[in-house]
Amino acid sequence: MGNDGFPHAGMMGWDGGWQWLASFHGVLLLVSLVVIVVVGFALIRDWRRERANGPDLSAPERKQ
Repeated sequence: MGNDGFPHAGMMGWDGGWQWLASFHGVLLLVSLVVIVVVGFALIRDWRRERANGPDLSAPERKQ
């Protein structure tokens, strides 16, 4: 016996990927992912730049 009250195939447009991706939720997901990736790359780049410049000799614990 099938359950006709809950059509799985057409739920939220998952049967057509482009339709879902072009919707508000799809665009919001893509924008969120882009922001996360850009912030991640910026943090990694800044971290690598600090490591490449060497230790900060003006820090109080490094003065001799």
